[in-house]
Amino acid sequence: MSAKTERTWKITYPDDCVKYIEAFRRDCWDHQGVCQLLHEFFSQQGNVDTVCELGSGAGTNLMHLCDYGYECFGYDSNQESIAISKSRAESNGKNIHFELLDFSKRLPNRQFDAVVSLFVPISLEDMEELTKRSLQIVKPGGYFASMLLAVLPEFENVPEQKVNSTEFLEVDGIQTIRFNYYRKHGHQIEYNGIYFAGEPQGPRMFQDRDRYDLITKDQMLKIPETNYRHVYRTRIEGKPDQCPPMTYEILDIFQKT
Repeated sequence: MSAKTERTWKITYPDDCVKYIEAFRRDCWDHQGVCQLLHEFFSQQGNVDTVCELGSGAGTNLMHLCDYGYECFGYDSNQESIAISKSRAESNGKNIHFELLDFSKRLPNRQFDAVVSLFVPISLEDMEELTKRSLQIVKPGGYFASMLLAVLPEFENVPEQKVNSTEFLEVDGIQTIRFNYYRKHGHQIEYNGIYFAGEPQGPRMFQDRDRYDLITKDQMLKIPETNYRHVYRTRIEGKPDQCPPMTYEILDIFQKT
């Protein structure tokens, strides 16, 4: 992770480690539950056929959305994530379009019925900017869906708190340990994950760093109502370990006006 300013940042990952990071995410995060919420909303509207995900990672969300019958397009700035996405889609017989693209610099050259950005650790300011920029790729009357991380009420006025945990997972036959270090500082969570993977050529260690802005339960993205109207909000219950400690996730959906 490299900071651009005090308010925005860009997450980067060590080389040849995304398969481990994504495996732990699939184990901890409720991708299927979030996609089911999206499908329930989209199916009620009856006007969503194409779905674009900005920050598609290893393609897990789009794998689920493809099962619901949507034509899916995934864009991510990490080459390893795109390679994993394409391989998983092909091996599972799913026709999903994945493309290497840094959506902070440019967007796809077409429009979609719905654009989503889920489980993406970008700043609140960058998510607001992405939502506004995405107007150009959302069809008239279409939707933009995003997830925000909210602080639990009992921790709102706690200026600093640290929480650590340990997880074990077998990734492609490789025993992997992850040590998690969370630090709440004001309205942000800083995360450091230390991985130890018992690879055949010898043990390997690497570090994953993330940073999250926290909102309160009533806080919304600052988006001009002339562009979007807010049409849906729900708290995501997810899996027990889905969120960083002291937080919960909110799914918001906006409709292009």
